[in-house]
Amino acid sequence: MSEEQSKVVENILNITKHSNRFRVGDVVEWLDQGAAVIVAECEILDPIPSKEYETYSQDPDAWPSETGWLIKLLDTDEKIEVHEDTLQVVN
Repeated sequence: MSEEQSKVVENILNITKHSNRFRVGDVVEWLDQGAAVIVAECEILDPIPSKEYETYSQDPDAWPSETGWLIKLLDTDEKIEVHEDTLQVVN
């Protein structure tokens, strides 16, 4: 394998490492609220128009959602469910 091919493979591996980069116990920054520790993975329900509430309340499994994280803010001990794209790794 050439040096250039090797670098391409390395870059691909680095990209895949970052796509689920958080784990329970990791310390992260959440928005401007300071440091937090990841407690668990969770499902975050997407917002829906109020006129569709009855439909989804009758069939909760159909409610659109995405995977997020339950975090605990270190300054306040508050636990919050947040979207992954709002978290940053603490170095």
